[in-house]
Amino acid sequence: MGVTRPVDVALYIRRSDKVNKGEKSEALLHTFREYMQHVDHLLYPDHVYHDYYDEENHKRVDIYVATDDTSIPK
Repeated sequence: MGVTRPVDVALYIRRSDKVNKGEKSEALLHTFREYMQHVDHLLYPDHVYHDYYDEENHKRVDIYVATDDTSIPK
Protein backbone atom coordinates (compact mmCIF):
# COMPACT_ATOMS: atom_id res chain seq x y z
CA MET A 1 0.00 0.00 0.00
CA GLY A 2 2.94 2.36 0.43
CA VAL A 3 1.76 3.83 3.76
CA THR A 4 4.37 5.88 5.58
CA ARG A 5 4.41 5.92 9.34
CA PRO A 6 3.26 7.79 11.29
CA VAL A 7 0.04 8.85 9.63
CA ASP A 8 -1.28 12.18 10.93
CA VAL A 9 -4.92 11.62 9.97
CA ALA A 10 -6.85 8.59 8.74
CA LEU A 11 -10.15 8.91 6.87
CA TYR A 12 -12.62 6.16 6.13
CA ILE A 13 -14.96 7.33 3.37
CA ARG A 14 -17.68 4.72 3.05
CA ARG A 15 -20.18 5.17 0.27
CA SER A 16 -21.21 2.01 -1.58
CA ASP A 17 -23.48 0.65 1.14
CA LYS A 18 -24.35 3.97 2.86
CA VAL A 19 -25.14 6.39 0.02
CA ASN A 20 -27.61 5.12 -2.55
CA LYS A 21 -28.35 6.95 -5.77
CA GLY A 22 -32.06 7.40 -6.38
CA GLU A 23 -33.13 5.47 -3.29
CA LYS A 24 -33.57 6.38 0.34
CA SER A 25 -30.05 6.78 1.64
CA GLU A 26 -28.67 5.87 5.06
CA ALA A 27 -26.18 8.76 4.91
CA LEU A 28 -25.67 12.05 3.09
CA LEU A 29 -23.14 12.29 0.29
CA HIS A 30 -20.28 14.59 1.30
CA THR A 31 -17.60 15.81 -1.10
CA PHE A 32 -13.92 15.04 -0.61
CA ARG A 33 -13.38 18.77 -0.06
CA GLU A 34 -15.80 18.66 2.91
CA TYR A 35 -13.77 15.85 4.47
CA MET A 36 -10.57 17.83 3.94
CA GLN A 37 -12.07 20.95 5.53
CA HIS A 38 -12.72 18.90 8.68
CA VAL A 39 -9.14 17.61 8.58
CA ASP A 40 -7.91 21.20 8.29
CA HIS A 41 -9.98 22.26 11.32
CA LEU A 42 -8.65 19.29 13.26
CA LEU A 43 -5.01 20.08 12.46
CA TYR A 44 -5.28 23.87 12.73
CA PRO A 45 -8.02 24.63 15.30
CA ASP A 46 -6.78 28.17 15.99
CA HIS A 47 -6.81 29.36 12.37
CA VAL A 48 -9.57 31.78 11.50
CA TYR A 49 -9.22 31.16 7.76
CA HIS A 50 -9.09 27.55 6.61
CA ASP A 51 -7.95 26.54 3.14
CA TYR A 52 -6.39 23.13 2.66
CA TYR A 53 -4.90 24.30 -0.66
CA ASP A 54 -2.82 26.95 1.16
CA GLU A 55 0.57 25.21 1.04
CA GLU A 56 2.56 28.20 2.31
CA ASN A 57 0.97 28.25 5.77
CA HIS A 58 0.58 24.51 6.29
CA LYS A 59 3.08 21.85 7.23
CA ARG A 60 3.27 18.53 5.41
CA VAL A 61 0.58 16.15 6.65
CA ASP A 62 0.32 12.44 5.89
CA ILE A 63 -3.31 11.40 5.39
CA TYR A 64 -4.39 7.81 4.91
CA VAL A 65 -7.69 7.49 3.04
CA ALA A 66 -9.59 4.20 2.98
CA THR A 67 -12.61 4.20 0.69
CA ASP A 68 -14.78 2.12 -1.58
CA ASP A 69 -15.31 5.07 -3.94
CA THR A 70 -12.99 5.12 -6.95
CA SER A 71 -13.65 8.84 -7.57
CA ILE A 72 -11.77 9.89 -4.40
CA PRO A 73 -8.35 11.45 -5.18
CA LYS A 74 -5.34 9.25 -4.50
